[in-house]
Amino acid sequence: MKPFLTRTLSGAVYVILVVGSILGGNLIFGLFSLVLLFLSLSEYREIIRLEDIPIPAVPYYALNIVLGVLAVLVSNGNIGYQYLLIAVPLIFSIFLIPALSNQIKTMNWLGYFLMSIFYITIPLSLINFYHLFKGDSSFNMFLLSTFVILWLNDTFAYIVGSMAGKYKLSEDISPKKTWEGSIGGMIFSLGGATILWNYFGELSLIGWLGFALVIVIFGTFGDLFESALKRRAGLKESGTLIPGHGGILDRLDSLLLAAPFVFIYLLLVL
Repeated sequence: MKPFLTRTLSGAVYVILVVGSILGGNLIFGLFSLVLLFLSLSEYREIIRLEDIPIPAVPYYALNIVLGVLAVLVSNGNIGYQYLLIAVPLIFSIFLIPALSNQIKTMNWLGYFLMSIFYITIPLSLINFYHLFKGDSSFNMFLLSTFVILWLNDTFAYIVGSMAGKYKLSEDISPKKTWEGSIGGMIFSLGGATILWNYFGELSLIGWLGFALVIVIFGTFGDLFESALKRRAGLKESGTLIPGHGGILDRLDSLLLAAPFVFIYLLLVL
C-alpha cells in the first residue's frame, strides 16, 4: 500500500505543478519549462555517461539552456521572432568542437550532443509557443489539453494492459507494453478529446480527435524511444526525482516526441 500511496502523492504533486504553471500564464510556464529542460538534460547526460560517453558539462548545458531561454523570451514577446535565427549558428557551432579540441574522440559524443537538442530542447521550447493557438481562452488551452490527453493515454494504457494485455507492443524494448493497452489508452484519449471539444470548442470534433491521435501515436513512440535509451544503458528508470514514477524523462518521454508533431498539426489545422 505504501508504494501505491507514494506513487499517487508524487504524481499528484507533478500534475499540480504542471497545471498550475500553465494556468499561471505564459511566463510562469516558460520558467517552469526551463526547470524541466535542465532536469531532463541532467538525466539524459547521466544515461549517456553510463554508456561510457561523457559529454562535457559546460558546452552541453550552456548551449541547450541558451536555446531554451531564447525560446521563452521570443514566445513571451520579450524579443522578436527574428532572434530565433540565432539558434541556427548556435546548433552548428557544435561541429566546431572536434576541431577546436584537437581530439578525435570528441566525435564519439557529438551525435549524442546534437540529439539532446532535437530530442529534448527543441520539444520543450516548442510547447512555449502553443499559446499562439489558444484562441479566446485566457490560458494555454492546447498545452493543457496535450498534457491531459497524454496522461489519459498513459493511465489507461497501463490499466487496460495490466488487465487484458496479451500481445506485446515491442517486447525487446519495453516488455510490459501491449497492443491491448495501447488501444485502450487511445480509446480513452479519444473520449477525453470529445469532452475537451464540448468544453473548449476552437476545433471541430474531427479536429480534436485528430489532435488526440497525433498525441497518442507519437507519444507512444516517444515512450518506446526513451525505453530504448534506458535499456541501452541498463537502466529501469531515468532517475529518482519523482518517487514511484522514476525521473523527469520518464514523465516527459511521450511529450518530447509528440510536441513537434502537435505543433505542426495545430499550425496546419488552425
